[in-house]
Amino acid sequence: SDVASRRLRALVRVRSGRWEDALSDARRAFEDARGADPRLRADCARTLAEALVELGRAREALEVLDGAGAVAD
Repeated sequence: SDVASRRLRALVRVRSGRWEDALSDARRAFEDARGADPRLRADCARTLAEALVELGRAREALEVLDGAGAVAD
């Protein structure tokens, strides 16, 4: 599956409350987006961060966002 499709599946799973499945897809999309369009990588980082926040892992979400440069100052 390509990165954008995997990210979309993660979003659907987030909206459905399937957090662990969403996290798995989001993490894979984020990892696979290395070297991809920076906007797509940032979108993947935000999707992963959203799943992490919903699972109570806010600190890890911030680390993902900071590491991906997905947070604007």
